[in-house]
Amino acid sequence: MPNTENITKKEFKGIELVVKALKKKYPFITGFNIVPDYENKYRFTVFIDLKINFEELSKYSGYELSDYYFKNKDSVNSRSFLALFFNSKSIGDKNSVDELVDYFAKLKNKIDKDMGDFYENSLPDEFKIKNFDGGLIGDFFINIGLDGFTDDSLSEDS
Repeated sequence: MPNTENITKKEFKGIELVVKALKKKYPFITGFNIVPDYENKYRFTVFIDLKINFEELSKYSGYELSDYYFKNKDSVNSRSFLALFFNSKSIGDKNSVDELVDYFAKLKNKIDKDMGDFYENSLPDEFKIKNFDGGLIGDFFINIGLDGFTDDSLSEDS
């Protein structure tokens, strides 16, 4: 544990509730995917990719989408660096580029923190993912964490 096939319907519903709360605060979030842990390396965290609408994120952030986004849209995935897909406020100004990178790094950290806080503090225990290790650790709840973002226009179920 954790592995995506071990998550119960109720625990999956818990993740849905967390993402629903995030959508209210961040209108550019449209859905999520659970990141499979094929190597079973992460025993204590289930990672989530959030599906986002880049046009809504542009409105939210005040940064325009770049030509790079439109040319490379098909390659946006959870490992993509968000700032790549937006223009800095004034082209060529190093401070503006630094500001852009800093903005999206802080936004990702804020969303990750909000996701963890809601999961830990607001979600009823019956919706939290449980680890039934049975060993020395015993029973406890698994954390969820933000792995990255996926462009919602690339998924069929958006």
